[in-house]
Amino acid sequence: MERAKEIAATRRAILEAQEELRSESLQFTKKQREKNRQEIMRQIEYSRSRNISHKGERYSLTYGYVLELRP
Repeated sequence: MERAKEIAATRRAILEAQEELRSESLQFTKKQREKNRQEIMRQIEYSRSRNISHKGERYSLTYGYVLELRP
């Protein structure tokens, strides 16, 4: 009977420890994702300020009509 109580207590302790680790890992992954997202947004803003596309090519923004000269 005592052995069964010990086993039950051990199982409860293991399950509680696993739950705690699970919650900690979820918080870590959320923080890591947020950090990665902030880094990506920083890079995007930097690229936009320099007018560089995701392929690394320069581009310019034009508004309105674009007149093309014919040779």
